[in-house]
Amino acid sequence: MNINLLNTKGKKIGDFELAEGIFGQVPNENTIYEANKAYLANQRLGTAKAKTRGEVAGSGAKPWRQKGTGRARVGSKRTPVWRGGGVVFGPNPRDYRIDLSKKVKNGALISSLSQKAKEEKIIVLNSINITSIKTKNVAKILLKLGLKKPLFVLEDRSPEFILSSRNIPNLHSTEPENLCAYYVLSHKEIVFDQKAIENLQKRLFG
Repeated sequence: MNINLLNTKGKKIGDFELAEGIFGQVPNENTIYEANKAYLANQRLGTAKAKTRGEVAGSGAKPWRQKGTGRARVGSKRTPVWRGGGVVFGPNPRDYRIDLSKKVKNGALISSLSQKAKEEKIIVLNSINITSIKTKNVAKILLKLGLKKPLFVLEDRSPEFILSSRNIPNLHSTEPENLCAYYVLSHKEIVFDQKAIENLQKRLFG
Protein backbone atom coordinates (compact mmCIF):
# COMPACT_ATOMS: atom_id res chain seq x y z
CA MET A 1 0.00 0.00 0.00
CA ASN A 2 1.59 3.23 -1.15
CA ILE A 3 0.47 6.70 -0.13
CA ASN A 4 1.94 10.12 -0.75
CA LEU A 5 4.73 11.35 1.48
CA LEU A 6 4.02 15.04 2.06
CA ASN A 7 5.77 18.02 3.54
CA THR A 8 4.07 20.45 5.93
CA LYS A 9 2.94 22.57 2.96
CA GLY A 10 0.89 19.67 1.59
CA LYS A 11 3.17 19.01 -1.40
CA LYS A 12 4.14 15.50 -2.41
CA ILE A 13 7.84 14.76 -2.05
CA GLY A 14 7.74 11.02 -2.53
CA ASP A 15 5.90 7.77 -1.76
CA PHE A 16 5.57 5.89 1.51
CA GLU A 17 4.68 2.22 1.80
CA LEU A 18 2.12 1.34 4.46
CA ALA A 19 2.48 -2.16 5.89
CA GLU A 20 -0.34 -4.37 4.60
CA GLY A 21 -0.43 -6.25 7.89
CA ILE A 22 -1.29 -3.05 9.80
CA PHE A 23 -3.16 -0.80 7.39
CA GLY A 24 -4.75 -3.34 5.05
CA GLN A 25 -6.62 -5.68 7.35
CA VAL A 26 -10.36 -6.29 7.70
CA PRO A 27 -11.40 -4.40 10.88
CA ASN A 28 -12.54 -6.58 13.76
CA GLU A 29 -15.45 -4.68 15.34
CA ASN A 30 -15.58 -6.85 18.47
CA THR A 31 -11.90 -6.30 19.23
CA ILE A 32 -12.30 -2.55 18.75
CA TYR A 33 -15.33 -2.55 21.07
CA GLU A 34 -13.49 -4.42 23.82
CA ALA A 35 -10.45 -2.14 23.58
CA ASN A 36 -12.52 1.05 23.68
CA LYS A 37 -14.60 -0.23 26.58
CA ALA A 38 -11.43 -1.04 28.53
CA TYR A 39 -9.89 2.36 27.74
CA LEU A 40 -12.94 4.28 28.97
CA ALA A 41 -13.31 2.09 32.06
CA ASN A 42 -9.66 2.65 32.96
CA GLN A 43 -10.20 6.42 32.94
CA ARG A 44 -12.73 6.16 35.79
CA LEU A 45 -11.44 7.03 39.24
CA GLY A 46 -14.01 5.00 41.14
CA THR A 47 -13.83 7.32 44.16
CA ALA A 48 -17.58 8.00 44.61
CA LYS A 49 -18.66 7.44 48.22
CA ALA A 50 -21.85 8.01 50.20
CA LYS A 51 -22.08 7.54 54.00
CA THR A 52 -24.38 4.92 55.44
CA ARG A 53 -26.41 5.46 58.62
CA GLY A 54 -23.52 3.99 60.55
CA GLU A 55 -21.10 6.63 59.23
CA VAL A 56 -23.01 9.92 59.34
CA ALA A 57 -22.71 12.25 62.34
CA GLY A 58 -25.48 12.09 64.91
CA SER A 59 -26.49 10.60 68.20
CA GLY A 60 -27.60 7.03 68.51
CA ALA A 61 -30.20 7.99 71.09
CA LYS A 62 -33.90 7.62 70.34
CA PRO A 63 -35.20 11.18 69.57
CA TRP A 64 -38.47 10.69 71.54
CA ARG A 65 -40.39 7.94 73.21
CA GLN A 66 -42.08 5.31 71.13
CA LYS A 67 -45.68 6.04 72.03
CA GLY A 68 -47.88 8.86 73.18
CA THR A 69 -46.38 11.84 71.32
CA GLY A 70 -48.58 11.72 68.25
CA ARG A 71 -45.52 11.69 66.02
CA ALA A 72 -44.18 8.90 63.88
CA ARG A 73 -42.04 6.39 65.68
CA VAL A 74 -38.31 6.73 65.01
CA GLY A 75 -35.26 5.10 66.49
CA SER A 76 -32.39 7.34 65.36
CA LYS A 77 -31.76 10.73 63.77
CA ARG A 78 -29.39 8.98 61.39
CA THR A 79 -32.22 7.11 59.69
CA PRO A 80 -32.16 7.36 55.86
CA VAL A 81 -35.65 8.86 55.74
CA TRP A 82 -34.48 11.96 57.60
CA ARG A 83 -32.60 14.91 56.16
CA GLY A 84 -28.94 14.47 57.09
CA GLY A 85 -29.35 10.75 57.59
CA GLY A 86 -27.43 7.95 55.93
CA VAL A 87 -27.78 6.74 52.33
CA VAL A 88 -29.16 3.31 51.55
CA PHE A 89 -27.18 1.31 48.96
CA GLY A 90 -25.01 4.34 48.10
CA PRO A 91 -21.84 4.17 46.00
CA ASN A 92 -18.58 2.88 47.46
CA PRO A 93 -15.03 3.21 46.08
CA ARG A 94 -14.29 0.52 43.51
CA ASP A 95 -11.82 -0.32 40.77
CA TYR A 96 -13.31 -0.23 37.26
CA ARG A 97 -10.10 -1.32 35.56
CA ILE A 98 -10.31 -3.84 32.72
CA ASP A 99 -7.09 -5.59 31.72
CA LEU A 100 -6.58 -6.64 28.11
CA SER A 101 -3.88 -8.78 26.60
CA LYS A 102 -1.25 -7.23 24.37
CA LYS A 103 -2.65 -9.24 21.46
CA VAL A 104 -6.13 -7.73 21.83
CA LYS A 105 -4.79 -4.17 22.22
CA ASN A 106 -2.61 -4.46 19.13
CA GLY A 107 -5.41 -6.15 17.20
CA ALA A 108 -7.77 -3.28 17.99
CA LEU A 109 -5.13 -0.72 16.97
CA ILE A 110 -4.49 -2.52 13.69
CA SER A 111 -8.24 -2.71 12.99
CA SER A 112 -8.73 1.00 13.66
CA LEU A 113 -5.73 1.99 11.52
CA SER A 114 -6.97 -0.24 8.70
CA GLN A 115 -10.34 1.47 8.88
CA LYS A 116 -8.72 4.92 8.63
CA ALA A 117 -6.55 3.75 5.72
CA LYS A 118 -9.67 2.48 3.96
CA GLU A 119 -11.22 5.94 4.44
CA GLU A 120 -7.97 7.51 3.12
CA LYS A 121 -7.51 9.44 6.37
CA ILE A 122 -3.88 8.41 6.99
CA ILE A 123 -1.37 11.21 6.27
CA VAL A 124 2.41 10.83 6.44
CA LEU A 125 4.68 13.88 6.64
CA ASN A 126 8.42 13.72 6.19
CA SER A 127 8.91 15.77 9.39
CA ILE A 128 7.35 18.48 11.51
CA ASN A 129 9.72 21.13 12.78
CA ILE A 130 8.19 23.72 15.09
CA THR A 131 10.97 25.92 16.45
CA SER A 132 8.98 28.70 18.10
CA ILE A 133 5.91 28.72 20.30
CA LYS A 134 3.26 30.25 18.05
CA THR A 135 -0.19 28.85 17.40
CA LYS A 136 -0.10 30.07 13.80
CA ASN A 137 2.82 27.74 13.06
CA VAL A 138 0.59 24.70 13.60
CA ALA A 139 -2.53 26.40 12.21
CA LYS A 140 -0.73 26.88 8.88
CA ILE A 141 -0.06 23.13 8.69
CA LEU A 142 -3.73 22.35 9.30
CA LEU A 143 -4.77 24.83 6.63
CA LYS A 144 -2.33 23.49 4.01
CA LEU A 145 -3.36 19.88 4.67
CA GLY A 146 -7.09 20.62 5.02
CA LEU A 147 -7.36 19.00 8.45
CA LYS A 148 -10.47 19.32 10.63
CA LYS A 149 -10.03 17.01 13.62
CA PRO A 150 -6.51 15.58 13.44
CA LEU A 151 -4.45 13.37 15.70
CA PHE A 152 -0.71 13.98 15.30
CA VAL A 153 1.47 10.96 16.05
CA LEU A 154 5.00 12.25 16.47
CA GLU A 155 8.21 10.46 17.31
CA ASP A 156 9.64 13.61 18.92
CA ARG A 157 6.69 15.57 20.34
CA SER A 158 8.58 18.73 21.17
CA PRO A 159 7.45 21.26 23.81
CA GLU A 160 7.23 23.84 21.03
CA PHE A 161 4.66 21.74 19.16
CA ILE A 162 2.66 20.95 22.30
CA LEU A 163 2.48 24.60 23.38
CA SER A 164 1.76 25.84 19.86
CA SER A 165 -1.12 23.41 19.32
CA ARG A 166 -2.89 23.38 22.68
CA ASN A 167 -5.16 26.34 21.79
CA ILE A 168 -6.41 24.70 18.59
CA PRO A 169 -9.78 22.95 19.06
CA ASN A 170 -10.08 19.26 18.11
CA LEU A 171 -6.30 18.82 17.68
CA HIS A 172 -4.47 16.28 19.81
CA SER A 173 -1.05 14.70 19.66
CA THR A 174 0.63 11.62 21.07
CA GLU A 175 3.68 9.39 20.68
CA PRO A 176 3.53 6.12 18.67
CA GLU A 177 4.03 3.99 21.79
CA ASN A 178 0.92 5.56 23.37
CA LEU A 179 -1.30 5.25 20.32
CA CYS A 180 -4.46 3.20 20.87
CA ALA A 181 -7.67 2.36 19.02
CA TYR A 182 -9.69 4.91 21.00
CA TYR A 183 -7.38 7.76 19.95
CA VAL A 184 -7.51 6.70 16.31
CA LEU A 185 -11.29 6.38 16.06
CA SER A 186 -12.05 9.60 17.94
CA HIS A 187 -10.29 11.71 15.28
CA LYS A 188 -11.04 12.26 11.60
CA GLU A 189 -7.44 12.30 10.33
CA ILE A 190 -4.31 10.58 11.63
CA VAL A 191 -1.11 12.46 10.82
CA PHE A 192 2.20 10.63 11.27
CA ASP A 193 5.68 11.93 10.87
CA GLN A 194 7.86 9.47 8.98
CA LYS A 195 9.90 8.28 11.96
CA ALA A 196 6.79 7.71 14.06
CA ILE A 197 5.03 5.51 11.52
CA GLU A 198 8.20 3.53 10.80
CA ASN A 199 8.70 2.81 14.51
CA LEU A 200 5.00 1.97 14.93
CA GLN A 201 5.21 -0.60 12.15
CA LYS A 202 8.33 -2.11 13.70
CA ARG A 203 6.64 -2.35 17.12
CA LEU A 204 3.46 -4.00 15.82
CA PHE A 205 5.43 -6.45 13.72
CA GLY A 206 7.87 -7.16 16.57
